[in-house]
Amino acid sequence: MKKAFFLFFIAILWSSCSQPIEEMHPIEEYKPEWAEGFTLGHDSLSHKKIMVIKDHIEGENSHKQIIIFDSINQSKSLGNGLFVIHVPVKKVALMSTSFAAMLSKTGFENCIVGMSGTQFLLEPKVRERIDNGECVEIGNESNLDLEKMKAIGTDLVLLNGMRTDNSRLEKKLQQIGIPYIYIGDYIESTPLGKCEWVVALSEIMGDRQKGIYLFSQIRDRYLQLKSIQFQNRPKVMVNTPYRDVWFMPGKKNYMARLIEDAGAEYIFTENTGLESVPISMEEALRLTSECDYWINVGQYTSLKKLCEDMPLFCNLKVVRLRHIYNNNRLRTSLGGSAFWESGCMEPDLILQDLLTIFHPEISSKELKYYSCLE
Repeated sequence: MKKAFFLFFIAILWSSCSQPIEEMHPIEEYKPEWAEGFTLGHDSLSHKKIMVIKDHIEGENSHKQIIIFDSINQSKSLGNGLFVIHVPVKKVALMSTSFAAMLSKTGFENCIVGMSGTQFLLEPKVRERIDNGECVEIGNESNLDLEKMKAIGTDLVLLNGMRTDNSRLEKKLQQIGIPYIYIGDYIESTPLGKCEWVVALSEIMGDRQKGIYLFSQIRDRYLQLKSIQFQNRPKVMVNTPYRDVWFMPGKKNYMARLIEDAGAEYIFTENTGLESVPISMEEALRLTSECDYWINVGQYTSLKKLCEDMPLFCNLKVVRLRHIYNNNRLRTSLGGSAFWESGCMEPDLILQDLLTIFHPEISSKELKYYSCLE
């Protein structure tokens, strides 16, 4: 219920201020269809907009951030995860390249003045701003250039995830008076859940309807592709060893859901949860020998290199048939990946790629994010 959702908000609001800034009557307005990490509302008296962001960690260690958008009072932290953010936000700094894709898709790219990892970015509109000196590198989470962030007039920083170990970074930002909001798209377990965070970012930038409209278009295209019925569902293997460990995501994971939605069967059925788990090389060899397709094979771009590094896999059926595809078709020389950058805003196009790979009998469209290893 709408009232019940905000009961904890009222408790935090009153406990975090020695004198309440005002009596508020919050009402839930937008409850996401797919995303689990945020909800939007407003105060029925002042009409100020409210955003609640929750952590993916349940229980006593969970963390919530409550944002009040205020066009009069200046941005400030009131403690216990309660923030007042002055709107409109005109200059924003980003700690993830996926945020750049979201803001660019909704027409807010000119508000981006700082970024972490500019060398990895592909998004053309923001790339142009970087090349013109209108968006600068601000460092990573462990080594932010706070002076530069102040110099460029940052109104707000969008942080990646909801991390309980970010207290040092939070204190530094509070010391220089720059507010921050955690964006949790990366912890969502569904492709549409990740994408729906564009509504939250549009709310932050002052135009929720832009995000709602864009998301609804993407959602409809995705669900239309997902609704296609198939008699045969090929088995799909994923990944290669990372630092000598082969991780396999759970069936509730984002990638496993994409495979299933594309009319295929994720081969690792033992892990029914969300998190990835390590498997032995023997188990990986067995699974790969039974699969029809093998995707997301790390940094490999050629079949020759893969076989040189993994000779035991060279004679498997999936290798002989050249049914190996990687999601690094669009990348930078330094390792930036469009799949992880703009893919959050184009789950329908990723799904179309996978449908074309797994079911060439119904689709011959050119791939955008994937390429076949030759």
